[in-house]
Amino acid sequence: EEECGYRLLDVFDVHYYAQDCSTDASRLQAARSLYDESYVENSWLQPYLGQYFPFLERLQESIDKYYPGTKLAITEYNLGDIANETTTGKNITAAIAETEALGAFALNDVYLATYWGTLPNCPYVESAINLYTNYDGKGGSFGDTLVEAKTDDLSKAAAFAAVDNGDDSEVTLVLSNKDMTNSQNAVISLDGTDIDYTSAAVYAITQDGTDIRVIDVQNDVT
Repeated sequence: EEECGYRLLDVFDVHYYAQDCSTDASRLQAARSLYDESYVENSWLQPYLGQYFPFLERLQESIDKYYPGTKLAITEYNLGDIANETTTGKNITAAIAETEALGAFALNDVYLATYWGTLPNCPYVESAINLYTNYDGKGGSFGDTLVEAKTDDLSKAAAFAAVDNGDDSEVTLVLSNKDMTNSQNAVISLDGTDIDYTSAAVYAITQDGTDIRVIDVQNDVT
């Protein structure tokens, strides 16, 4: 590199296949192994390789230590849908896991991520991707600049928020409910801004169907 004057490696590429995803309950938590320091994965990996979790953060630490500036790519990833696409890919847990994985990729500045599977066989995964890229069918997408977002308990819900082009007059929020038996009342608080937000639209994927639907519109938010 010193001799030629250019980088020898631009992107470091790895594959990720979640191991703790044999049940619906475990699949709902699987993405936490990517980014949650407090999560202990219940799989064969933990006794031998537990020190390398959360996966994305440990990889970034290695990049920063050995070759700073290298981008990170996950060119194959799957959170349990590949084992039996005809069942898990058509289960709401697949959408919940996918939305959290995509949020984790954003939080850890993943340059490129490629889902490994057959999307027509995994409609919930496809809809989860569309929540970030085309939630309204008109190109509506998650913002390009992350803002801090958190929930009280990652085992029950995950949240990721963004604004677009640094303009915080509109905030997009992806929020999941991981409770397998109960609906949740989400109280959303927006801090750190002087903007008075006046409207909100809620798009959702539910266990009743894979289509993204508008389930609520509020034009008098206080």
